[in-house]
Amino acid sequence: MSITQAPNGTYVVSVSFGTDPVTGKRRRKKKQGIHSMAAAREVEKEMMRTSVDRLFNQETVTFDELFERYVNHVKIHIKPSYLQSQRAVYKRYIQTFFVNADIKRLTSEHIRDFQEWLTEERDLSNNTNNKTLIELKLILDVAVEEKVIAENPCIGVKKLKIERKKMEFYTPDEFHAFTKLIHLPEEFDWYVLFSLLFFSGLRVGELCALDWSDLDFKRKELNVSKSVFRRGGVDIITPPKSKASNRRISLNQGMIALLLQWREQQQELFKHDLALDWSEDTPMFQATLIRRNKHTIRMRYKRICKRDPTMKQIRIHDFRHSHVALLIDQETEYTIIKERLGHASIVTTIDTYGHLFPNKQRETADALDKFF
Repeated sequence: MSITQAPNGTYVVSVSFGTDPVTGKRRRKKKQGIHSMAAAREVEKEMMRTSVDRLFNQETVTFDELFERYVNHVKIHIKPSYLQSQRAVYKRYIQTFFVNADIKRLTSEHIRDFQEWLTEERDLSNNTNNKTLIELKLILDVAVEEKVIAENPCIGVKKLKIERKKMEFYTPDEFHAFTKLIHLPEEFDWYVLFSLLFFSGLRVGELCALDWSDLDFKRKELNVSKSVFRRGGVDIITPPKSKASNRRISLNQGMIALLLQWREQQQELFKHDLALDWSEDTPMFQATLIRRNKHTIRMRYKRICKRDPTMKQIRIHDFRHSHVALLIDQETEYTIIKERLGHASIVTTIDTYGHLFPNKQRETADALDKFF
């Protein structure tokens, strides 16, 4: 569902009715020539009601039709990057398995069959299996809300058991061993990039969204206020993961010195090699005609690690875990770690990293001796 304004100042309301099962094209209905936003919203409500009635009265309802309804419900409440990942999961798994399914006839047994298919045919981990089932339930919740079905068939289907995997991270010695593989000076920008990931705890999307105006050299602080993801070859800038992710991160003097040195090199690169204008709005780690992204960072990391077959490899996101492990080793308080990571709740920090903290039980128990 969307309302747009035409060049002549009138409004256009458009609603999706899912995908045509024969042509595969999305079916849409439009109303044009509406003279005010208020009137457009009333038309939107009526079209929404009509589409709900249409689903309710259909003899069969397809998943494609319902998924479009789900998107209309949630697209203004969630980040575009998350909606994009939901679309990918839907097309890869849910649409593939339920391509000929009639939603009105689904049972819990069908959901269990889907669960088993994800494990045996798609070889998904229990964690990914459960996340896919959560998305399926959210889609079917819309069918319940709009009275297409009386009860969500996902209810009562148990999640698969997840065993917590050992968290991977670099110790300072391991990180320094990795950086020794980086060829300086021609890869100096990569050295600075991986150092910032290790010494700041930034999410990689947050790092890719940084420009130089986000760095306060005097205060030695990074302002984290956005994230970036790539869709169809285009960089999409969005707010960070949550309200708490809008934060300022203090940097150590050594990191500031590296960033200053790279900024000078980047200015020369833009002027002499790329023929681009440099400004404070220039992406911090841009070294070619396009902004650096998660894929290029991951590929460069793997290429560097291949220079030493014995080098321990972690995920790019594990540089964030490495930063937390470093802070814990420095006996940093939970609250400070929460602030640097941009967690919405201290509970998230404790649940994620509590097992890395040294066990204080023996020390606590021994302290009780003074009462005997």
